[in-house]
Amino acid sequence: MKVPIGGTQYDVQVVERARVPDALAIVVPCYQAFDLTRVCLDAIERFTDVPHEVWVVDNGSAPAVVERLRAETRANLILNRTTPWNRGGGLLGWRRPWYRRPGGGSIANAVALELAARFATPRWMWVMHNDSLPCRRGWASYMLGKLGGKVKGAGVREDEIRVHAMHQSGFVFEFALFRELGMSFLPGLPAYDVGDLVTVKLREAGYDVFVCANLHNRPELRERLPADHWLRDINCDIAFDDAGTPMYLHLGRGTFRYSKPGSAQAQALSLEDWLRLVRAHVLDRSAA
Repeated sequence: MKVPIGGTQYDVQVVERARVPDALAIVVPCYQAFDLTRVCLDAIERFTDVPHEVWVVDNGSAPAVVERLRAETRANLILNRTTPWNRGGGLLGWRRPWYRRPGGGSIANAVALELAARFATPRWMWVMHNDSLPCRRGWASYMLGKLGGKVKGAGVREDEIRVHAMHQSGFVFEFALFRELGMSFLPGLPAYDVGDLVTVKLREAGYDVFVCANLHNRPELRERLPADHWLRDINCDIAFDDAGTPMYLHLGRGTFRYSKPGSAQAQALSLEDWLRLVRAHVLDRSAA
C-alpha cells in the first residue's frame, strides 16, 4: 500500500501478528543490523511488565534481513520499501539511518515513527532506537507510572541541544494526544529534531513531561555505580529509576566512530562488543 508522509508516497507492507487493545505500543525503527534489533527485542520481551505490542519498522533493509525479521521475531512488522528523502530532495537515512544534515534530520527514523502512528492504535506509544533496550524488569510500569495529571509524556533522557525535549532513544506519551494536538515525528531543523514536536506540543497545550536521571545529562552519576559494575566504564547512556538503579540503556554515541582520543574515561565500543556485553550482562541473567 502507499502511505503519504511529508509529501512522499511510501510503499509499505504491514504484517500484523500481535495486537493488544488499550495497551502500550513499543516502536522500534531498524535498518540492516539484525542482531542489534534482535537483542533489543529480546530485552523488551524479557523485561516489559505491562500489556504491550511491539512494532518493528524496517526502512529498506536487504531481503535477507527482512526474511530474518519475518522468521525470527513475533513483532508486528511495517516494511517500508521507499527511500526516505529530506524536504530539500536530498537522500537521507537510506544507507546510514543516523545521518544528519541541516534541514533534513534523521528522516529515516522520523518516517518509521510516522508509519507506526498510522497503523498502531494504542493507549500509550513508546518510541525508541534499536540500539536502546530496557535492562531491568519494571521499567515500563515505572515509566507509565510517571504519567498522570498534567504529565503526559515520560522519557529516559533530555535532549538539551534545541528545545529540551524527550529524546527519541526512549519516551512514552498518551497516543490519543498525537492527532488531537497536531504532533509529528518529522524534524524541522534547526528548530527541532525527530520527535521533539511531541514535547513541544504537550507543553504548548499546558501539559508537562518527566525525564529520568540519565548519565548523558548528568555525567557525575557514573560515580554512584559500584566500582565492579559492568556499566562503570562503558560509554553509553544509562537511565536510572528513583532508587538510582540502571533501568534503560542506549548505545548512541558510545561507539568508536564517535570517540575522541583522550576525551573520556569511558570505553568506546564496537557493535560486536556491545552485543557481547548485553548478552552477557542483561539477557543471560534472570530478571532483576
